[in-house]
Amino acid sequence: MGESGILPTAFAADAMEPLAVAEHLAQENRSRSMRRCYLVCYDIREPKRLRRTHKLMKAYGEAWQYSVFYCTLKPIDRVRLENDLREVVNLNVDQVLIVDLGGNEEAAREAATTLGPGLPDQEGGIVVI
Repeated sequence: MGESGILPTAFAADAMEPLAVAEHLAQENRSRSMRRCYLVCYDIREPKRLRRTHKLMKAYGEAWQYSVFYCTLKPIDRVRLENDLREVVNLNVDQVLIVDLGGNEEAAREAATTLGPGLPDQEGGIVVI
């Protein structure tokens, strides 16, 4: 400390760096807690739209079955997903069901019961779109 009791500038900058890291981590935790889990199921009547829908869904989540996807999304990504689906599907004949499973990813995964082969292993990390 200097004679005035104030930290020299070099020390103050070093002291702020961990604070900036802590703020970044707090923001990241808030972002994660804002994510919600969704089960997206679809029934698409035409093969070309079906392939396009499947390709689109692979960008947002993991396939649990061919037409059933598990997604963990921030609110803005949930809106983007719905808008992207509206561009691909024919709303007069196709159907998409989006089920909100809540914000607890572990509980959402544990709530699923499968008969036959199990669900695919969880992919590590978070996919950023």
